[in-house]
Amino acid sequence: MSNNIYKKLGNVQRNLLKRKIPKSGKNKFGGFEYYELQDLLPVIIEECSKEGLSFIFSFTEEKALLHIYDVDNENGEITNCVIVPELKELNRGMNIIQSYGSYITYLKRYLLLNTFLIGENSYIDSDASVENKPKAPKPKKSTRKTIKPTPEKQRVVVQTFDSAEAYLEYFEKQALQSGLDLTTQTLFKYCTSERKNNAQFKKFEHDVRKLITSKYNGGK
Repeated sequence: MSNNIYKKLGNVQRNLLKRKIPKSGKNKFGGFEYYELQDLLPVIIEECSKEGLSFIFSFTEEKALLHIYDVDNENGEITNCVIVPELKELNRGMNIIQSYGSYITYLKRYLLLNTFLIGENSYIDSDASVENKPKAPKPKKSTRKTIKPTPEKQRVVVQTFDSAEAYLEYFEKQALQSGLDLTTQTLFKYCTSERKNNAQFKKFEHDVRKLITSKYNGGK
């Protein structure tokens, strides 16, 4: 094999570095641009032709190969290859043959980028990309409501009192601390809550209600 082909390949790689190759591929999921096969082929063929090189692709069940030939030396050849991934249907609307075509396009593009040292984003960004990766299920929103505790629910068990008057004084302090007006409605509400919170209140409840009505004249 002639070493001349390596020199020619090096010249092509160097010349491609100087060229601004536009990217026509757009990945809407990743938000970046990438080289399509049609972006690469015309430029690479042009530079290879200047150096007397030509190339072809070939495929087996296991490998995709790029063969580069020196047209000035029949023995001059370089081969680069990549492993062919397991073939799957890439999209619901794409059958296995169409998927295979997308694989071939991607493998050609990858071989050209790799062989001619053309830099690109390190994403899987062609038709065989992660665009078809199943999306992770969204976490279900909790239907449980957060209930803000009221002053009544915040109180656990009150002190033990020995008279209706002491209980009423307690209710009045609770209402004032909660920023409420002292009315029969407010205090009766505390009575109702206290019946649930403290069993010993039951023996005072009737007298407490009478005291509230008497003291506040039944005002609302």
